[in-house]
Amino acid sequence: MRFTTLVCISIAVAFIETRGKETEESPIDWDQVEPMLQFPESLDDYLSDDDASDRVPATKRIYGGKVAEPHSFPYQVGLLIRTSHGEHWCGGALISDRFIVTAAHCVDRSLNILIFLGAHEIRNSKEPGQKRYPVSRRNVLVHPNWVPRLLKNDIALVRLPKVITFNDKIQPINLPSYSDTLENFEGRKAVASGWGKFSRDSKISFVLRYFRAPVINLKFCRKMYPKILQPTNICVSGAYDRSTCSGDSGGPLIVWDYFSDTQILVGITSFGSILGCDKGFPSVFTRISSYLDWISDNTNVFIE
Repeated sequence: MRFTTLVCISIAVAFIETRGKETEESPIDWDQVEPMLQFPESLDDYLSDDDASDRVPATKRIYGGKVAEPHSFPYQVGLLIRTSHGEHWCGGALISDRFIVTAAHCVDRSLNILIFLGAHEIRNSKEPGQKRYPVSRRNVLVHPNWVPRLLKNDIALVRLPKVITFNDKIQPINLPSYSDTLENFEGRKAVASGWGKFSRDSKISFVLRYFRAPVINLKFCRKMYPKILQPTNICVSGAYDRSTCSGDSGGPLIVWDYFSDTQILVGITSFGSILGCDKGFPSVFTRISSYLDWISDNTNVFIE
């Protein structure tokens, strides 16, 4: 079965081929790189400190979970995004030898992007397996129904400047099948990863981190984010010090598919609570299965 009526209608939009040489990589001043904010301004209209204390107990200041074993998430992508307001960091997921999926709010105002593949310690350009690819704004496709104020349809595609050769440090993640479009994954253990904030005083983590948390009921999640949450979102629990945070945006949420005995990408990090990453609110992701037609129409990815 394909999409329900709540799922966005796929609109075929072709990528514009980048002509000429891509933007040259320039030296990176990591002290100036800011994590991309992970919450819409409009959340302030719907949440208060009373809401946080009444609904969810406060948690400790550990947002990003554990440090990953180097290259244990070979589909993880880093995006250094240059905008008119400076440089920002986001995540993404490699879905083929030519395409990355990320959050629309990461790239909708980008001037150019530096893509990191096969990375663990992002500052180390000589790290074995790490590849960096400059990409122009022309190779970015934001979902046509993207609504920035509400982070609705928060998904985008980035076309790499060349076909990527896979190895043990760079591998694509499988997408859900069409049979998963009605699957809510509730109760399934999921894994989120990224280089986002991991403490109150940090900017971004220079090493990849991850955490595990169960997918929670969308109705319960909607109580935490009234008027914001969409059927095209998926949420994981924020309890026990587990949360995505600013800088993790666009990064992958995966579960283990028992039928195919492999990992599948079920979400990309979209937003959390404006009250802070340490308040115990759920982390919210864009649900990949809601956008399979759109992804298929605009990439070389085969979806079963």
